[in-house]
Amino acid sequence: MVEFKLTSLAVGHQYTSLGTQPILCSSIPGLVPKQLRFCRNYLEIMPSVAEGVKIGIQECQHQFRGRRWNCTTINDNLAIFGPVLDKATRESAFVHAIASAGVAFAVTRACSEGSVTICGCDTRRKGPPGEGWKWGGCSEDVEFGSMSITDHMYLKCKCHGLSGSCEVKTCWWSQPDFRVIGDYMKDKYDSASEMVVEKHRESRGWVETLRPKYTFFKPPTETDLVYYESSPNFCEPNPETGSFGTRDRICNLTSHGIDGCDLLCCGRGHNTRTEKRKEKCHCIFHWCCYSITDHMYLKCKCHGLSGSCEVKTCWWSQPDFRVIGDYMKDKYDSASEMVVEKHRESRGWVETLRPKYTFFKPPTETDLVYYESSPNFCEPNPETGSFGTRDRICNLTSHGIDGCDLLCCGRGHNTRTEKRKEKCHCIFHWCCYVSCQECTRVYDVHTCK
Repeated sequence: MVEFKLTSLAVGHQYTSLGTQPILCSSIPGLVPKQLRFCRNYLEIMPSVAEGVKIGIQECQHQFRGRRWNCTTINDNLAIFGPVLDKATRESAFVHAIASAGVAFAVTRACSEGSVTICGCDTRRKGPPGEGWKWGGCSEDVEFGSMSITDHMYLKCKCHGLSGSCEVKTCWWSQPDFRVIGDYMKDKYDSASEMVVEKHRESRGWVETLRPKYTFFKPPTETDLVYYESSPNFCEPNPETGSFGTRDRICNLTSHGIDGCDLLCCGRGHNTRTEKRKEKCHCIFHWCCYSITDHMYLKCKCHGLSGSCEVKTCWWSQPDFRVIGDYMKDKYDSASEMVVEKHRESRGWVETLRPKYTFFKPPTETDLVYYESSPNFCEPNPETGSFGTRDRICNLTSHGIDGCDLLCCGRGHNTRTEKRKEKCHCIFHWCCYVSCQECTRVYDVHTCK
């Protein structure tokens, strides 16, 4: 799974429009090796990924424009949100969810517009033909947008035909990430078959062949690994066998396997030292793309004389991203608080999440969850990533979180007067234009102290 985490969102700042900038994957800061491979393999959709990140950030800032934390970004290539995302708060959950949804949204749009060639229309989203209906257009392929951030093995097809039809299509299986192959080969290593060398005489002389050492085991197949010489124990350095020994190797004190200190250290014992490490933990994947697929709607265009709709062309279209933003904001407001519980399993101590309040409905796969409380965001704090609310515009008449009382955290507010030029007294003239006058209006603007 390739997840474009917020530590790599510099791509959203560097490349802000589709196809207008050349992308060098190696120049994008913060990409881990798997993301770098993804960038190189899917270079054509990387501008869409960048655009999606930008859409997600802008929507986040819109949704939280009246909150103490307003999705502020900083000019940092590797951590544009600062330390806010270092904790598993509701804000962190929302930012990751909205950014993922933005990527899926932008890639889906690029596919349906034909901006990229590696994806196209979703031919499965069709409805029954009816009277006066002609099914056409390009149903937006949300599943490909989701694939761009999940990176599973998939069947890829390209349609050939007039007007985007798919009467003929070319399909191929895209190879998986090489880690899948590595895991497969490791299993083959663990189950390798030991062989013995046998000599027998043939017309051409003595010939050596291999046969299984243990006949009561299933004989190896053409895809199995075989060996016939025992491996060294690799305990001590030995230039002849290529062994570097295991001294100073890190071992697992709680393991009884080959990585445990007893076996790995070859009975020599082990040393223990204390290290402090900062690591990401309790990571939660919030599935992004239900928010898009649940809001797909049927869009039609009429064809006929004088605007009649005797024949219409229809296609499935994704909604305006503001609809998705409103949906994600509702998910933020109803996010479920969790607690971390430890329990012992065969593999050791395992941490799981459970709802803190059992009398509430448990969260579903599409809900946001968090287990650390958010800061109040009233004052600037570089440790929490808070920029404070000073000089923020507040709503004097609101009793909600965007009101001056709550947003300004009890510090009070200042009021200044602004003059704005606006269109006014607009009149519709038949047919068909609108004329407006320009008026100067005075507004009171309230900002937090």
